Amino acid sequence: MKKKKIMRSFAILSLIALSAVLASCGGRKGDSVEELGEDSTAVQLHAFPQETTLGVAPDYMKDVTAVQNGKKLKVTFDDSDVDLQKEGDYEVTYTATGTDGTSVSKTVTISVVDQNKKIVYLTFDDGPSPNTPRILNALRENGARATFFITGQFPNCFKYLKDAVADGNELAAHSYRHRFAIYSSFDAYFSDLEKIEKLIEKYAGKRSHIIRFPGGSSNFAFARHNSDPNFMFKLCREVQDRGYQYVDWNADSRDASTDYPSASMVIRNSCHTYGHNRLCLLLHDSGMKNGTVAALPTIIKYFRNQGYEFGTLTSTGYICHHTLRPFVPGINRTAKKTISRSRHGSRDSLQHRSGAQQSSEAATETTEAPKAAEPAPSKAESTESENN
Repeated sequence: MKKKKIMRSFAILSLIALSAVLASCGGRKGDSVEELGEDSTAVQLHAFPQETTLGVAPDYMKDVTAVQNGKKLKVTFDDSDVDLQKEGDYEVTYTATGTDGTSVSKTVTISVVDQNKKIVYLTFDDGPSPNTPRILNALRENGARATFFITGQFPNCFKYLKDAVADGNELAAHSYRHRFAIYSSFDAYFSDLEKIEKLIEKYAGKRSHIIRFPGGSSNFAFARHNSDPNFMFKLCREVQDRGYQYVDWNADSRDASTDYPSASMVIRNSCHTYGHNRLCLLLHDSGMKNGTVAALPTIIKYFRNQGYEFGTLTSTGYICHHTLRPFVPGINRTAKKTISRSRHGSRDSLQHRSGAQQSSEAATETTEAPKAAEPAPSKAESTESENN
């Protein structure tokens, strides 16, 4: 008993200590030089895409940092391209000048959006698969588009990607190997990303700047292959530093919770708005997900009746991020995290609701909807299987 108490106390203390590192991984405004961990003769400039509401100026210096030789540098920005009165993607250029007179610039996207406009992003992970033609047909017949976060698992199905692009759908990066071993290091991750980007370029004629991590950004499965408890914090920052944007989800069909989901289950979990005007719905493109294919027409009809348009993910300014936490051995592997729904417009803005609150929201929809399901855990939370 005494040994168990000691181990529990150690775990709690470890959690507290690791939580203190959280800010340093995000590089937030106000961090100390030591927290930022920059110690280089070259100027290190970090700036990230943002999303802002129509007519509202963003905090252009949010999360912006510049360091040289362990010292913070002054950063200036040029927002002359931004029109806050018109929806669209705009470029903002940041510049930092080092103590040796060396200047470094970085350009990021600022998206100006109408938060009152209802948009749902249908996203399909893990394809292409033998079911891809059926998904494309359902989208085509019902006048909707989607974003496919693709993998390289099934080369015989690559030919379907050309049809997806021809229909106006978007190809984005998931993973080539779709193995959590890609989280063993930055090199392993970006080597895999390069392979899937080449596949996207071959069939779409361009590379994608939009990615989705296997298991989502909040996954703890990375710890099987990496001993750094803050690795996902650092990887999220690194992909953005390299010009990518990672996209999680704020609505979940839960079709990954079982190998062969029924259409009724997928419909029940998908057809809710949770009070959000902008939804990113997680679905899967897999030969086993016949229920997902069968559910698509009903899902599309539901959101159209709710006044939603169907968008595709192309802008690095679109923010849909899960809450990130350090991995703590003995706690996170078995703990179930609270389901989270993102409030768009902030890199770390995530709204937590209890199951009762979510069910209440679903039940108060103004138009008739399928029976509300229990809140869906994220893909990373429901299982750590590499089939996700």
